Amino acid sequence: MLQDLRYGCKKVVYDSNWSYIISFGCFRFRISKKKYLEVVLQSTVFAQGFLHEGTAKECYCSETEESDPVRRFCLRITRSSLGRPYTYFIQARGDKTAQNINALVDLLEGVKKEDIVKRPRRVLARWDEQGFIGH
Repeated sequence: MLQDLRYGCKKVVYDSNWSYIISFGCFRFRISKKKYLEVVLQSTVFAQGFLHEGTAKECYCSETEESDPVRRFCLRITRSSLGRPYTYFIQARGDKTAQNINALVDLLEGVKKEDIVKRPRRVLARWDEQGFIGH
């Protein structure tokens, strides 16, 4: 799952009330229906996550604190719509979003889940033998 995010892969867009969603394992990324008009339900996009050394200009979470690792993460989606290619660096809002993506960034950097749960502002769901299984 983390490797798919790092190197990118095709993802189907699905609906979740106020936004569209793409998932990498248990990590769900919200895509605003109003902001990203070319993205449509059930379309397939190429999605890839990037981790920068410093704060990413295209940071996925627009509401962060200075100490949030999420400030270094961005998510790019690419697709063709009506014969025209588009690329977006997706942005989402919310403290819960920051908490979840903070944990994702820690995992991408190789931090053990046992250490992540000890850190402030980190949220992790239950784990099973195969890995993360949800909230």
